[in-house]
Amino acid sequence: MLVLLSASPPALAGENGDQAKPPAPAAASTTVPIGYLKQEVKRLIPLSRLNVEPDDLGAAGAEIALQDDNTTGRFTKQQFTLDVEPVPVGGDAVAALEKLVESGHHFVLVDAPAETLLRLSDAVKGKDVLLFNVRAPDVSLRQEDCRANVLHTAPDLDMLADALAQYLVWKKWSRWLVVKGVFPA
Repeated sequence: MLVLLSASPPALAGENGDQAKPPAPAAASTTVPIGYLKQEVKRLIPLSRLNVEPDDLGAAGAEIALQDDNTTGRFTKQQFTLDVEPVPVGGDAVAALEKLVESGHHFVLVDAPAETLLRLSDAVKGKDVLLFNVRAPDVSLRQEDCRANVLHTAPDLDMLADALAQYLVWKKWSRWLVVKGVFPA
């Protein structure tokens, strides 16, 4: 160990006696802009205070994920940024998406109903843009309305029902009562 620490400059020289070259300067970090498009929707009044969603529900989670990504990004020479683009109830989500795409966003998290997600997907078809469905639970989005430029991070209703059934079986609760209504669960 001491031999390595006390190596003389000739020992560090190359084969021809020339000095070793200094390391190349570190490459600049790559910035990866991520868009978050949030379509505001009119929601039913919750039955309980426990069911009230915060206004920044999805964006707050994206901010936390961004902090984690930037921690790893220091090692991979990447920096991630998040730009939130809110769309009011009845607003033009396609125009908001085009604004994000024109400003260099290739990855966009979409917090919107299924109909809006499909319109957005069709609007950027053929472009270098990948949409992430973070809210719409519709089963059709993974079946007949599947799009190549949409990845799903939110489970659909069939997945949620399957998870509930597996849990009930695991608990050995074999007597179930299914209640069906006109209001969303």
